[in-house]
Amino acid sequence: MNDVAPELLETITNEFEDLIKNDEVLFGIRRKIKAGKATYQDANRASIRIGELLSKAYQSHLSSDVLPDGTMYYNIAKRVLEPTLKRDFDEVSGICQDVQQLLNQKANIGIKAVAADLNQDRIDGIIDKVSSAPYKKTQWITKEPVVNFSQSIVDDHIKANADFHAKSGLSPKIVRRSSGKCCEWCSKLVGTYRYPEEAPDGSDVWRRHNNCRCTVDYDPGDGKVQDVWSKKWKEEIPDELDEMGLVKSIKMDRFKKNSKEIETTNIKVHLANQNLNIYQQTNSHQSQQTVEYLKRELPKYYDRFGRVDEVYVLKPKDMRGIAAYDNKRNSLFINEEITNPKFIKDQLSDGYFAANSADDILYHELSHKLHWDNAKRLMKSNGSKYDTIESAKMSLESNLRSYIKQQLAMDPFYLQKVISLNAHKGMTRWNKLNEAIADANVLIKNGNIPDPILQGLIEEILS
Repeated sequence: MNDVAPELLETITNEFEDLIKNDEVLFGIRRKIKAGKATYQDANRASIRIGELLSKAYQSHLSSDVLPDGTMYYNIAKRVLEPTLKRDFDEVSGICQDVQQLLNQKANIGIKAVAADLNQDRIDGIIDKVSSAPYKKTQWITKEPVVNFSQSIVDDHIKANADFHAKSGLSPKIVRRSSGKCCEWCSKLVGTYRYPEEAPDGSDVWRRHNNCRCTVDYDPGDGKVQDVWSKKWKEEIPDELDEMGLVKSIKMDRFKKNSKEIETTNIKVHLANQNLNIYQQTNSHQSQQTVEYLKRELPKYYDRFGRVDEVYVLKPKDMRGIAAYDNKRNSLFINEEITNPKFIKDQLSDGYFAANSADDILYHELSHKLHWDNAKRLMKSNGSKYDTIESAKMSLESNLRSYIKQQLAMDPFYLQKVISLNAHKGMTRWNKLNEAIADANVLIKNGNIPDPILQGLIEEILS
């Protein structure tokens, strides 16, 4: 019987390294570290991304067909999974140490960042489980548990540094707060704990169950607080904080009702999900449904479109639309009614947009993101050639624009017939291709675009 472990280890390692090296999310985080602006929120994002990339490499090369008897025996799992999980640890640990050093400097703590120890027990647990049955039954172990392992590295680094600060004479505290509508078990844990006397590693203060939104903060004793799960430093939060989560105010530009004039309004939102930076304006049942939908669906698109920095779920009155993408903030704005079937039917029934569902709407907005991101890349890669992002975007669109103008010369309603009325108005009224590109990309996804030349030009822009 051939020993498959060496070849599997080599192919998985090579793909994992390539994915890490070329990933845009990780590139952006490393750039923030270099600029001295990174926080543990960025470290947490990096850990999730690195775990996802390792899992992706596993899925590409591990299957029942390549394993003897369709089983990942212990000796194979030990030699393939352990080295790659350790590589995951090294990558996340390095980012955590860089972030901690920046935070120490900002907090005027003259102490070097501490590296956490590798949690071998977690690795052994993954290996034991994946080798306990035929791989068809255990393949799930190489998916979400791998991401969880990666995330745990960040928490371990926070604990290690809190412990070191305590031993160095500082007075860190662990602050656990309710996120609203918490269970009885969580309610009993709300409070402030001296570290390590009242909140040692392994105590219930550090634990949370599935779907728990309670937060545990780390206060090193100088008025700065660090959230253990959102990994974001912030000023000490007063006791009257709304229990839905962190409160922030955002400025939003929008058209006045029944007018073409733009107004700027301030909207108060609350943190609903730390990993994806989802904020919600209300805590209604509909808003909660939309948050859950976004938590489930957004990560599916990140390989294709990259990650947005923040997502805001707003009331229909303040949203005045279904969804929007802000390229300057790299943020999504979502109407909380997007998961209401009646609302979606009413909004899309006239065929104005190419979208037919909430998923299509999300895809449309993320297509805007990719369009702008590619324009920004073009501008950065060409030195002083472009003065603005808009000029780079016009250059990016030049081939598509020429083709569409040719088609419109022969048929003024070409865009409306081939893409949507939304695309037609965007081009004919404002000379903009944004909506045409986003709507066309939805049609491409659904296999409904009738012009293959148009499809090729759209894909060229969004490549």
